Amino acid sequence: MITAQTDEFWEKVMPAVAGEFDWANKLTACGDKKAWEKGLKDIVVELDNEEFNLFLAKVVMTAASKQIMGVDLTRRIEFLKGLRE
Repeated sequence: MITAQTDEFWEKVMPAVAGEFDWANKLTACGDKKAWEKGLKDIVVELDNEEFNLFLAKVVMTAASKQIMGVDLTRRIEFLKGLRE
């Protein structure tokens, strides 16, 4: 189900988080979950565990500041973890 929080996550949270990393210039994602999945998959598999954990921590902090928490945020984190498999 698409919600306003879903849109906000992909349109505001993810660009803000990705922009804090050197690899942000490799992304061409623009707010759509499929575009983010395509762009992030190649990047996150190359991150070491420490950098990936830092990335996830920044996702959590930024999402919480946008009032995206609980089950909604947990689903996003699980999605991002799944990209590394």
